[in-house]
Amino acid sequence: MPSRRLLGPVVFIAACQASAQTPTYPGVRLATPPVIDGKVEEAEWAGATVVRGLVDTNNNTPAPDAAVFRMAYDERYIYIAAVLADSDPKSIRAVEFRTNVDVSDDDSVEFGIDPTNSLAESNGFSFNSRGATNVNLAGGRAAKREWLGDFISRGRVTENGWEAEARIPWSILRLPGKGKRDVRFNFYRFTPRTNRVFAHAFTDNGKQANTPIWQGVDLPAPTVDRSIKLLPYFYGGYDPDSGTVANAGLDLKTPLTDQIQLVGSINPDFRNIENQILSLDFS
Repeated sequence: MPSRRLLGPVVFIAACQASAQTPTYPGVRLATPPVIDGKVEEAEWAGATVVRGLVDTNNNTPAPDAAVFRMAYDERYIYIAAVLADSDPKSIRAVEFRTNVDVSDDDSVEFGIDPTNSLAESNGFSFNSRGATNVNLAGGRAAKREWLGDFISRGRVTENGWEAEARIPWSILRLPGKGKRDVRFNFYRFTPRTNRVFAHAFTDNGKQANTPIWQGVDLPAPTVDRSIKLLPYFYGGYDPDSGTVANAGLDLKTPLTDQIQLVGSINPDFRNIENQILSLDFS
């Protein structure tokens, strides 16, 4: 979901006109959360908000394959289910299976959410059919799983396409305050074999105000954390060239303000970072 820029009265009027067509969905709170196992069962998701259909993000034409999403929440988590048809299930790409990695080369879904309803606080949670996840938080905040909560996903390829379920902790998000609020969201689907991106609502070309509304969501109180989090590491081993190897260090993180985080590292683990093919997302 791109950030909105207020350029003057003309843009404000256009946004108000577009908002009359903004898709709006009720917020549904579940008494019993679904089991996140990758099997989207109607009984588990009964009562959840249903969102259907996608359009091409380039030209706003309907996507060739059907897509049905479900979303609900409770006091701790947001719950997402995606059932995605595919005319060629054997071509579905699902290489990644790890936590918080790049899934852009796989068939994947992203749930974008702005709990502030400002169109300027976009957070993206992506997942594929093998349970791989990726987190993209507003403001470029670091997304260590150890520090930011338990975003999990499970999925599977089916004879008609693929499906997945996900659980997103409210504690990951910067929340505007406790109480019922309207939340902005959108769903995206990426198909690598065609290099096409689809969205539930078309928000490009100045149409950010069309970003769907999740109405009356009862947000929990924001997590107020003034602690200093420490993440030590230690490893040992043997290198044929240099003999025994061992190292230890410490990562730390603490909030300075509600918007600024101090992140540091004592003796960073450069040896293992250099051996990783992933981006530098862990130390």
